[in-house]
Amino acid sequence: MAISNQMKDRLTLIDNDGSVLKDGIQAAVTPNKITTFETSIAIKPGQKFTRTLTNGAIETFVVDRADFQQGIGSIKPTYIVHVHKE
Repeated sequence: MAISNQMKDRLTLIDNDGSVLKDGIQAAVTPNKITTFETSIAIKPGQKFTRTLTNGAIETFVVDRADFQQGIGSIKPTYIVHVHKE
């Protein structure tokens, strides 16, 4: 299965000062990692991702490290973001 098919979460990226950098980021979330093709903005340690669950609860993930991977051929550029829950 292509990773793009696994990117079912919609996230918001919040800067260190609390401002919203981007909303509606399509991503795949696992316990300690977020993967996204959204590369139009820089993702930096200390920033936060939030997602709203179907029950209305909001999860917050703090960025520990963001690894950018340049695309090649049909593979899009990607961020692999290492996170922990707040």
